[in-house]
Amino acid sequence: MSEEKIELDFRSWVAYGIEKNFCGPPVCVTHDVLPMTEEESSEFDEGHDPCIHMIRPYHDLEERLAVEANHPPSIWRNNYGK
Repeated sequence: MSEEKIELDFRSWVAYGIEKNFCGPPVCVTHDVLPMTEEESSEFDEGHDPCIHMIRPYHDLEERLAVEANHPPSIWRNNYGK
């Protein structure tokens, strides 16, 4: 059985992820604050550090390479598509 490859633009990809409950909409961690549940927020306020994953959208390859040059986890945590 072969899998059909579907090509999506970024907007459609995000919309699909939201529809399937894989993710929420892109928000700015700097200005909108990290999206957390009430429980996670309470844990954080109590000095704990709940692990909350985020995905960084890039405008282009140049931005990706600039982020990777400044943020090693963006390289060593990438187990997807490589």
